[in-house]
Amino acid sequence: MNLLALLHMADKLPALLPFANRPIQVILQATIAADYQGRVFTLMGSLAGATAPFGLLLAAPIAEMVGVRSWYVTGGLVCLSMGIAGFFVPSLMRIEEPPEGATEEAASLTW
Repeated sequence: MNLLALLHMADKLPALLPFANRPIQVILQATIAADYQGRVFTLMGSLAGATAPFGLLLAAPIAEMVGVRSWYVTGGLVCLSMGIAGFFVPSLMRIEEPPEGATEEAASLTW
């Protein structure tokens, strides 16, 4: 793959990020009480930023051993299988519903 093709793909990739990130953001905004949303979103951002260097430390040696293409294909297949497996996790499928036993007043505040 030449550099021009890589730059072309890298230019288009950020356009796909909202399709992955927005749904979880909307679900969290709808299910977390407004008083806690800032804390939750700050924690999510901090954890995502803190884990990025560890991911790079893990990925670089493996990509050197098995090849970058194999590493990307394997990573893509793992992500695809996790997405498919999510359809079989009942709590994940009901993530937008109020928890069982929630009072009507509590449910109306957060859902």
